[in-house]
This record gives sequence, structure tokens and C-alpha cells, in this order.
Amino acid sequence: MFGCGVQGREHVRYAALALPGLEAVYVHDTDEAAADALIAQLRPELGVRIVKGESAEVVTKSAEVLSSATVILREPLAVVKDEWVTAGQTIVPCDLNTFWDPRTSHRADKYLVDSPSNSP
Repeated sequence: MFGCGVQGREHVRYAALALPGLEAVYVHDTDEAAADALIAQLRPELGVRIVKGESAEVVTKSAEVLSSATVILREPLAVVKDEWVTAGQTIVPCDLNTFWDPRTSHRADKYLVDSPSNSP
């Protein structure tokens, strides 16, 4: 989980409920206090191992499912580099792909969306 604010906390809660075999959740935030607060609040509540990742790269390379709830900007931050993402990983961006290297979305096998496109 990238981004440990309100939305990030709820994503971690959902992951723990929706993925019964979940062994660990790796979290990362540019504000270490936010990551620490998420861990302190959710670890006892969920009973899942929650690990503060030392960097975006370490978290990306440690997880099968990746989610981001960070800032939404016109130009991508591309914090997570394309070369860190491997085949088979699932990415759930809740920040309009701001956090991800744009090249990653160009090589995705599949897209799932919550609403159909109205464009031709």
C-alpha cells in the first residue's frame, strides 16, 4: 500500500478481509509518521503482519498486489519505476496512475475498470 492516509488505511482493511490467505501487508508513505500510525492502528485490529517498507522499490518488489492512494497530479510522479514491476503483479491505482511509471500501464495484460468508457 502506497499512501497511508484515510484511503490507504481503508484499502489495507479491505485487503485483509478480501484476501483470507494474506500473509503480510507492506506499506510506504513519504510521511513516516503516517505509516507508523497506520501500522499501530491496524495491526492489532486485523491480525495481519503489517510491515513498513524502507522504500517504494522494496515494497514493489515484495508484493503481489500493489495499491496506491497518493496525490493526483496532471503529470505522473512515476515514483514506482517500470523495471520494478514484474509479470503477474496486480496494480490497483486509486490516484489516476500518478504514482506509477506510465510505461507500466502500456504493458499491462488486462484492465479492470469500475465504469465503462463513453468514448468511441
